Amino acid sequence: MTLLSDRLLEPDVVNLDEAEAAAVLNAPDPDLPLKRVDVATADAREVLLSTGEWAEVVLTAGNETLPEALRGACIILRDTIMETTTIRATDPAIHDATNTRLAGLVAAGVLTADTKGRLMALADRPQSWAEANDFPNGVTARDVGVARGHR
Repeated sequence: MTLLSDRLLEPDVVNLDEAEAAAVLNAPDPDLPLKRVDVATADAREVLLSTGEWAEVVLTAGNETLPEALRGACIILRDTIMETTTIRATDPAIHDATNTRLAGLVAAGVLTADTKGRLMALADRPQSWAEANDFPNGVTARDVGVARGHR
């Protein structure tokens, strides 16, 4: 608890009650390194729907006159989003393959570079202080109280 006790002396949390301090320590902290996470396909679909590029992916996947590699990349993207719930971005090989496939769709004009960036950014999110400091289930108000010497 020494690490937590020390953190609770910092100006942003020292005067907060236990629940408020716990909330701050569990909130994403943009000053900490990003953490790679798996991506819910619903989140990827939301990006593509919000940009209007989902239709282009679906139309390209169904167009048999287009080059096989382009059509295949769109089929993989379409089917991944429609038939699975998670993209395992924490697997470096899957993350790299996704990045490469999306870059190909940008080069072909199916996606914009901005959309590719938004999709890839789904896999990297700010950590909370709790995550970064080995509190995998978060810091509770009770943890804060104990670290402050309250029982």
